[in-house]
Amino acid sequence: MTLALAASASATAAPTATAFEVYGGTRGTAYAPPDEAAMPDTHDAAHLKRVAGIAKDYGVAGMYVLADGELIFEQYYRDHGPDEPQTLASGTKSFTGAIAVIAAADGLLELDEKVSDTIKEWQDTDLEKVTIRQLLTLSSGLDPKAETVGQRPSISDVHLTSNPGKAWAYGGRPFQIFGELLTRKLDGESAHAYMQRRLFEPIGLEWTDWRLDDDGRPGMNGGSEMTAANWAKFGELLRRDGDWFGKEVIPPEMVAEMLTPGANDKYALGIWLESYEGHNVVQATGKGGQRCYVIDDQNLVIVIQSDSPKFKDERFMELLFTGRVAG
Repeated sequence: MTLALAASASATAAPTATAFEVYGGTRGTAYAPPDEAAMPDTHDAAHLKRVAGIAKDYGVAGMYVLADGELIFEQYYRDHGPDEPQTLASGTKSFTGAIAVIAAADGLLELDEKVSDTIKEWQDTDLEKVTIRQLLTLSSGLDPKAETVGQRPSISDVHLTSNPGKAWAYGGRPFQIFGELLTRKLDGESAHAYMQRRLFEPIGLEWTDWRLDDDGRPGMNGGSEMTAANWAKFGELLRRDGDWFGKEVIPPEMVAEMLTPGANDKYALGIWLESYEGHNVVQATGKGGQRCYVIDDQNLVIVIQSDSPKFKDERFMELLFTGRVAG
């Protein structure tokens, strides 16, 4: 992956049984491994099983782990199973970031071109200088949560709350606007059909359902639904810098563009750039604990399906990397 990494190069050897006595304890038990040798091996199935077993108390319904592209762990709880899809909520935004850089590679657009070059209604207004990159890094200055009709933005219901590129504000509207822009660029093919053809089909990703807007078009900001195994395929594509087992789906330089942040140095094109316990993590994030983690220095992709707001990234990652059980 092209994201710069500051973490240690790899996991250490598997710990002894004594190092994991904490797993028989209760929630809130604190544990600090006595030395570096006791740090868990993130590829060890027994460790991952213990992680999942504790994480289920915080709302995890499913955990699916790839190492070097191979399935090494899969566990489900509360009547959930491998064929059970989960709504990704804002995890959907990462697909929009990916299709934006694919469209740039295809010559359909440039990330730093003005949105008003395509959405002509924005010309000669204060929206005129907003760029595509600013839309998808949520740095456009638009009111991101204002209600909109379908995906078709207009001057009457879009306005700036800050200067483009200067401030970050989270919300779904900029992604819907990008969907309209891409539809106009495609001139006959829908943005979602293009995403299906250029992103999902090449990696064999099958989604189960997708929430429609008032115009009958799938949203670009949320609403996709799929199994953990299918979402993991997307994470693996990013881990491989856009290469799918010998077939280039996204040029590596465009994966780098996707992972370049805007006004918020933790948010790139629809995807988060985080660091936990010294490891840099790229993650797609959805409400209620939906996660697709790409941990490059461990060669891992981890998908979490959750049904509870109690799920916390920091708590899960501390458990994964150190074995400590946070309160």
